[in-house]
Amino acid sequence: MQSATFTVAAHALEQAYKAIRTTPPEPKDLEQSAQLQSFMDAHYPTESAANITRRSLILAELRAIFRQWVKRVCLQKGVPEDMAADAGGQILVSGSYRLGVNEPGADIDTICVAPRHVTREDFFSSLQEIFLKHPKVSNLVAIEGAIVPILTFDYEEINIDLQIAILPRNAIPENLNILDDAVLVGVDPATEKSLNGPRVTELLIKLTPNRNSFISVLRIVRRWAKRRGLYSNKMGYLGGVNWCILVCFINQLYPTAAPSTLLLRFFMVLSNWKWPLAIQLCKTHDS
Repeated sequence: MQSATFTVAAHALEQAYKAIRTTPPEPKDLEQSAQLQSFMDAHYPTESAANITRRSLILAELRAIFRQWVKRVCLQKGVPEDMAADAGGQILVSGSYRLGVNEPGADIDTICVAPRHVTREDFFSSLQEIFLKHPKVSNLVAIEGAIVPILTFDYEEINIDLQIAILPRNAIPENLNILDDAVLVGVDPATEKSLNGPRVTELLIKLTPNRNSFISVLRIVRRWAKRRGLYSNKMGYLGGVNWCILVCFINQLYPTAAPSTLLLRFFMVLSNWKWPLAIQLCKTHDS
């Protein structure tokens, strides 16, 4: 879970398309939804409560390691001890884990947010060295030359994809609001791309009118796409965030619909969509 509650201006959440239907679901819709849920739980179960707790504990440990490392880097670079102690540092999560649709064994997309005294070179040297020596870490690979530089490793057999975002400020507060566009001022392209993941994820959550129905339908659509070989932007199809946007869009059009109805509307609306008319969740606005 994120450690802060992110806020965004109301005009940034104004839907691009008005809802088509807002009537409550009928009993048959709820019955069909229950059948869908039973099928998914039986064939494609979500993670157990124990594993969910385990992932939360791992993220807490990573956050402690990261904040301690940030303080040490600041001290090594001559930052006064009181400022180094307050330098902070955050670990954000994005993607399927943050949305609540991750499957057992799935990785966790994490983004370290560090103050100006930390560099990407520090990330791939001293922090990487800490993880290499950590008894709970295995299979560490550094991909420093990627468009979005990343450390990937297994922490207690849970795969972690770790990026770093460096902000031009002396400290990273607990209540850092990543949805404030001002957070992007003065950052380099790699940081902008790294922050894009959690920013988009948090906006999707806020733009979804019925999160429970959204999660139920997204789980089904993701499984459908994977079974049919359509779940891959590298292959020219759609990736995870694209499917999330599409399901969120249908949820906006039918905000009170039961999951079974949303699933039907998902295929009906999109199969008849007038491409290249854009799928748009919110109205465009100036930052």
